Amino acid sequence: MVEIEPGVVAAARQFFKLPEDPKRLKIVIGDGAEFLANSDQTYDLILVDGFDANARAGVLDTLPFYQVVRAHLSEEGIMAVNLLGHSRGFKDSVERIRSAFDGRVLTFPSCDSGNAIAFAAAGEPICISMDDLKDQALTLKKEIGLNLLPTLTRLEQAKTCKGGMLEI
Repeated sequence: MVEIEPGVVAAARQFFKLPEDPKRLKIVIGDGAEFLANSDQTYDLILVDGFDANARAGVLDTLPFYQVVRAHLSEEGIMAVNLLGHSRGFKDSVERIRSAFDGRVLTFPSCDSGNAIAFAAAGEPICISMDDLKDQALTLKKEIGLNLLPTLTRLEQAKTCKGGMLEI
């Protein structure tokens, strides 16, 4: 995990149970774009969530940055980006991601707060039926209490998954 603001790490530990487990989680305080640009590692998952006090993402919402992210993803890697769905630049952000990932992007509809999550994939196409996702969501709800069913309902209502298939 790379976080530019130490206070965010402290808040994550206090409010979201971010573990202090250096064997499983390495936390670097620094600039995520610089870290990735200077890294030679590949990752299965890269989460991007960076806004300043004025809700601007800066370099984290540029085509070159998204291209660097893609270059650092494994063959089955996925990038998830938090975007502001109600902002004027939302569509441009999605287009930059689409360009960097050859069209392989799926944007979840924004929630009440206005946040929208875009997923982009490298490697082989991902294709899973909404029915399979619902089965997996029910299992997660039963086993760990995580209820993703409302998210799947929002996906269906937004007609994001044509033909009942989630494809990235």
